[in-house]
Amino acid sequence: MELTLIRNDFRELRGFLFEENNINDWDKIIVIYNIYLFFNHVYMLYYLLDNIMKNNISFTQQFKIIYLFFFLLCNLKNSYLYFILNVNKIDSKLANSLYHNTKKYFI
Repeated sequence: MELTLIRNDFRELRGFLFEENNINDWDKIIVIYNIYLFFNHVYMLYYLLDNIMKNNISFTQQFKIIYLFFFLLCNLKNSYLYFILNVNKIDSKLANSLYHNTKKYFI
């Protein structure tokens, strides 16, 4: 059920970003960059988690990877909130819906 709501929200966001409307192009670019940054953080976290699970790396390498993992985990929350803030500049109703449908995953 929640996944359907999230998909509907992103479809509506896609309509705001790629259709002709009176929204400033720079606001659209910033939201697209936020989406890229957000998914890039998620990808890097999965990659680092895979490296942490390997048993054949030394303690110093594992420590560096764990440090980067927690650093990116903290930044993931910030990039999520920054994404919601910038969507709010486009449409506050959509930002509120996105926040309430996804907050349990990222906060």
